[in-house]
Amino acid sequence: MASRAMSLFDEDHPGRPVEPYAASKLAAEATVEGYCRAHAMSFAIARLFNVYGPGQRADFVIPRLIQEITTKDKIDVKNPNSTRDFIYIDDVVQGLMAVALRGKDDVYNIGTGKETSIKDVAAYIKRFTKREVSLILQTRRR
Repeated sequence: MASRAMSLFDEDHPGRPVEPYAASKLAAEATVEGYCRAHAMSFAIARLFNVYGPGQRADFVIPRLIQEITTKDKIDVKNPNSTRDFIYIDDVVQGLMAVALRGKDDVYNIGTGKETSIKDVAAYIKRFTKREVSLILQTRRR
């Protein structure tokens, strides 16, 4: 569900993007808000965090880790200490429905409010699958 209290950022957190992709997302939000306010239209902006679930592309982190852990004896876990707010697709759908029904003239974060590291996700998948897999933590960035 839309959350007003996120672990790192809330909807009112000042945007200071450090990469072009993030800057483009903030620019799109500003465009929507500016256009709607200029034309007396209501709006609701949903910010989705790291969504996972059935049908997700295989190159995203959770499907990739599941595929590798279930088929290999050892895997490289890249950026293991990096954290994300992972949220299951069914919870995202509930959040979007809440925003559609009750959201008005604001920005809504749709996430869990909980950070999870990539190494913790890999360890959880390993425990869940009961596979004897070596996790090689790649802490150096390319």
